[in-house]
Amino acid sequence: MLANDALPCDRPSQDMTREMPDMMLALGIEPALLRLDHPALYAGMESVCAGCASKGQCQHDLKTDSAADHFTDYCGNAATLSLLSGRPDLARD
Repeated sequence: MLANDALPCDRPSQDMTREMPDMMLALGIEPALLRLDHPALYAGMESVCAGCASKGQCQHDLKTDSAADHFTDYCGNAATLSLLSGRPDLARD
């Protein structure tokens, strides 16, 4: 089985990864486009997010609109998000 062949039951619950789409939006990335165009990458990022130990910091930064300034300090997806934030094909409108 390939990573993008994961069954829905193999994926983390949305409750465990609810911060990820909000973080993407804060960085100018449209989550729906990433999920559609790169499902395996999205699923991998969900797994990283689900296992994150910094959810409190992430939630705080998202609530205070400071996530874009601080996510690289704690986010396990920071390197990937930084690369994706510069892609015009994934930019939110």
